[in-house]
Amino acid sequence: MEITLNELSQLQIKGNIKSPEHFHKIKDITQELLSRGEKMIHLLIEDSFSITSAVIHHLSHLIRHETVAVRIEARDPRLFQTLKSLDLIEHFNVKMMSQVAA
Repeated sequence: MEITLNELSQLQIKGNIKSPEHFHKIKDITQELLSRGEKMIHLLIEDSFSITSAVIHHLSHLIRHETVAVRIEARDPRLFQTLKSLDLIEHFNVKMMSQVAA
């Protein structure tokens, strides 16, 4: 998994989100954003078809305890369906990313 923070403070994630190391990278970057005073965590998930329960828990914690808004844009329809089946579409403000977006 490759993760970069773009100029709009969005986390661009390429590759599958599947290991504890991936969770720690995401957690570290979101903590950095919080320390800068950001109130929105925006994830652009390029091609992962899954997301770990640790990441889901971390994002939920940010919403509940840090009063941070979370937005996920997913390119893979399987990830969107997984989040939908977990009833997280509204919770994480999940949208499908355009297939032509870079």
